[in-house]
Amino acid sequence: MKVKLLGVTLNMNVEELANPDIAKKYEDGIARALIEIVDAGEETVGSEGIRKQCQAVIDTFEDMFGEEDTKKVLGERTNIFRCLDAFDEYVSLYSDVVTPAINERAEKYRRARLNER
Repeated sequence: MKVKLLGVTLNMNVEELANPDIAKKYEDGIARALIEIVDAGEETVGSEGIRKQCQAVIDTFEDMFGEEDTKKVLGERTNIFRCLDAFDEYVSLYSDVVTPAINERAEKYRRARLNER
């Protein structure tokens, strides 16, 4: 199954997110972006704060998915609403997609083990 953000199908498979190195990259990227987004809120010029928040999301996505897929999700000329909506979906990828897929597979082995008893 492919990763989707804002209805856009990306080149990355959900299974790739179950790789511990990719999971670490995901976690670190979110942590960095959250710091940058909060810091951008302290800008005295609103447009600069918006620019920095969008850039935090763009940088996070490009690090994970590459420039091409980032542009597919956010567009050539994005805005703060689209960036934050996409980031919200991104933050939820593990809880909404990866963890249920892992649990589904793990349940199969739990049932098999219980049937052996």
